[in-house]
Amino acid sequence: MLPIPFGILTVCGFWRPVSLKSPLAKTAYDLYSGLMFVLIWSFTLSHLIDIAITAESFESLTGSCFMLLSMLNVCCKMTNILYFRGDILDLLAILAADRCKARDDRELELQEKFHSTAKFVALCYGGLTETTCTLITLRTFFGAASRALPFKAWMPYDAGASLAGYWLTFAHQTVAHCGAANLQIANETLVCGLMIQACSQLELLKLRLASLGAESDKEDGDGDVASSRRLIVETFEHHRKITEFCRKLNRTFNVTLFVQFAISSLVLCSSVYLLSKMRMGSVQFMSLSLYVSCMLYQIFLFCWYGNEVMLQSISVRNALYQVNWPKIPIDERKMLLTFMMLVRRPIVFTSSFLVTLSIDSYCRILRTSYSVFNLLQQTT
Repeated sequence: MLPIPFGILTVCGFWRPVSLKSPLAKTAYDLYSGLMFVLIWSFTLSHLIDIAITAESFESLTGSCFMLLSMLNVCCKMTNILYFRGDILDLLAILAADRCKARDDRELELQEKFHSTAKFVALCYGGLTETTCTLITLRTFFGAASRALPFKAWMPYDAGASLAGYWLTFAHQTVAHCGAANLQIANETLVCGLMIQACSQLELLKLRLASLGAESDKEDGDGDVASSRRLIVETFEHHRKITEFCRKLNRTFNVTLFVQFAISSLVLCSSVYLLSKMRMGSVQFMSLSLYVSCMLYQIFLFCWYGNEVMLQSISVRNALYQVNWPKIPIDERKMLLTFMMLVRRPIVFTSSFLVTLSIDSYCRILRTSYSVFNLLQQTT
């Protein structure tokens, strides 16, 4: 399940494969994870120290801060994935439970459709982010002759004093930047992929409710009544699994979603502000334009699929009205009424209880970013 985000995380060193059984292999992978962790955090801290020491004008501060905020966001996501590895495995275990598995060809076809959607989203976002990262990386080679580093950073030594020191620092920044970009891809497509799986399970639940109505038409005796009751109990259990999955998913990525939404407005407005100062058509303009596109698409994915889960959970209540109520015995009707009360409240993803992941929230973020951008222009 979700092979693209987990594959990227494995390559980047932030998801040790469950198939690794040898203690030596586990130790080697943990050392690799530690190395990548130190590379990204040290790059972020060197950028922070450089801003604190050398920032002179408002424009230079704005140009440096948007990358710093992005790297702090990456560090938060990296730490979150490593810390909540067990919870992510629990989420996968819920999806692998019997209640959540496809039982016939119709259900299998439905799940395959959502798997294809998750894969398409991962490929689109991954392609856009990798293109941006590649362009920024290639841009840095134009300054290699003058020993200009890809990003401003403070080092405890003079990086330009020797060729070896320069290329060591150059490699450190490039590897950290590429690792951060791929970590962004993996984290975003993982969260969105799990939201898509939640939509898949809700759609599956509605399909099974429709089959419950079809079974009611065939009722003829105590055996069919018992079968109908069993299907209703299984529906209860399936819905409980879905709500448990969504609650754990929101709790696992709650902090990163809060940081994402808190930083996004600042990064977007500062990036657009920098774009307004650049020459259109330049390499810097193109790379930063792609970066802004990645940021907008990233927030849009969270809000869109959070909104989709909410709408799907609301439609479950509507699907209950499609059940063949007159054919269902009184006791089973009471059970369905209880179930209707349970699904009355929609499933909502939030960012630390401050922002609901919805299309309205996406529009509010864009309006806030535009307001801050206007403020930046007026103060300069």
